[in-house]
Order: sequence, then structure tokens, then C-alpha cells
Amino acid sequence: MTRADALQRSLAALRFFRDSDQRGTPESTGYRGFYFHFLHLDRGTRAWRCELSLIDTALLYCDYFENSRRATYVQRAYAIQNPRGFVGYGEDTWGLSAGDGPRAPRQRIAGRRQSFYGYAARGVPYGPDDGTLAGPSVVASLVFAPEIALPAIRRLLTRGSAIGDRAARASGFNDTVHGGWVSAGTFGLDQGLIVLMIENFRTGLLWRLLRGSAPIRTGLHRAGFRGGWLAEDAPR
Repeated sequence: MTRADALQRSLAALRFFRDSDQRGTPESTGYRGFYFHFLHLDRGTRAWRCELSLIDTALLYCDYFENSRRATYVQRAYAIQNPRGFVGYGEDTWGLSAGDGPRAPRQRIAGRRQSFYGYAARGVPYGPDDGTLAGPSVVASLVFAPEIALPAIRRLLTRGSAIGDRAARASGFNDTVHGGWVSAGTFGLDQGLIVLMIENFRTGLLWRLLRGSAPIRTGLHRAGFRGGWLAEDAPR
């Protein structure tokens, strides 16, 4: 494929996303500027009831930081509204993401029979949602919206010494299940998010390394990106 052909294909894909259905329905591509994680290749619509993905969305926008910050606030707003009536959701208890979940028997919640999905790609605003939250997703939001992530992290850590620590590190926890549930798994992907984002929040190390990478800067310039930190000298 020639460079010119690659450019035209990329532009065609970007035009599709620009003009795509953003109503958030099962047949749409995204919701209010955020795109679903998986799309059908033949028609570009939502696949497998997947979640909205701030990472995939950010790849299509210049302002990764602002989109991530807004996605964090959407998570919190959903938990405050708590449309499905799960136990524990609130201002400082939020964070739906892909991860482990309980496989408990169905139980009655807010007048309905609620199933629990085990490992699933949970997300807002349209789910799936079975009352399972992921502590690592809250920590991963720390650099984008510390004003709401820090209270949520403190809330996790005050749930009770051992249990709270597990809830913050585990792949998922669910207070709606009878007796409560915390994942036995502490997976490398989650732990990596925790370590990297805490360090990035403390010192900005990851962003400095990224901004100082010559291949990344060169690639972004060649792709047509300008301004922002690209207009600054590479950190030393």
C-alpha cells in the first residue's frame, strides 16, 4: 500500500467516525462523542454489548486529557444517579470497567431479578452493570480528575483494613451480592495501572518520558499533530 492510499483510507475512517450515529443505541457507533470498544467491521455498529472506551475514543481526538477527564466525571455521575439501584454506588463509590465479577445466583433488586455476569466488560451509561465496581479503574483516573478520584480512593481504603485494601487492588468488588463479594484476583494489568498512574500523579514521570521520546514526537508530527506539548522543547 502506498503512503497516499494509506492516507485516503485513514481519512475515510475518520470521516465515518465524524458522521457516525452517536445516540448510544445498540445499532450506533458511540454515545455523545465516545465510541464503543468493539464495532462490527461490516457496518461499524456496536458489537457484543461492549462498553464505551475512553482509550479508543482518545485515539481519534487531539485532546486525550480532556476526554479522559470527562469520562471520569461521567462514571461518577452515573454512580450518583444509580439508575439500577445497586448497593454502595454514590459520589465517592464508582468505577465500572472490564474485570472480574461474581457468578452468584440471581437476586431481587429494585423489583427485578438481577443476574451477575462474572468477568465482563462493564461500562456506563448503558452497561452491562451488575453492581460490580473496579478499584483499579478509579486509581487509573487519578491523573485526569484527582479532585474526585482521591476521595473515591480514600473511600475504598476505609472500607476496613484488609477488605478495603483488597477492594482497591482487586479486579472487582460487589456490595450488592448477599454478603458482599471481592475478587480473589489481583491481575498484572490492574496492578500496572495502579503503579503507573500513582507515579504519574506524584511526579509526572510517565508524561515526561512520553514527551521526551523522539520516535513518538516524530510520529505525531508526521501524522499532522501540532501545538500543545509538541510545540515545547523535549524535556531532558
